[in-house]
Amino acid sequence: MHLFFQQLIPKTTRLNLSHNQICVIENLHWLSNMVHVDLSYNNIERAEALHSKLGNLKTLNLAGNQIASLQGGRLTHIYVS
Repeated sequence: MHLFFQQLIPKTTRLNLSHNQICVIENLHWLSNMVHVDLSYNNIERAEALHSKLGNLKTLNLAGNQIASLQGGRLTHIYVS
């Protein structure tokens, strides 16, 4: 990974990946300081243990996906519709 991204990604606290046709949520270990994530209107069916992969996560938007089950853990806001 390019040095710029290695320095930038761990400092990122907000991420908007809505409307991107994402099917799988993976490789989240790079985003350890993430607080707000918007994954709305993708093709996600499973979102298991995101709170353990993103330890500081407070807000997760999964609206418009086909989520069958979700474990929220310590999240303060979860948007699913």
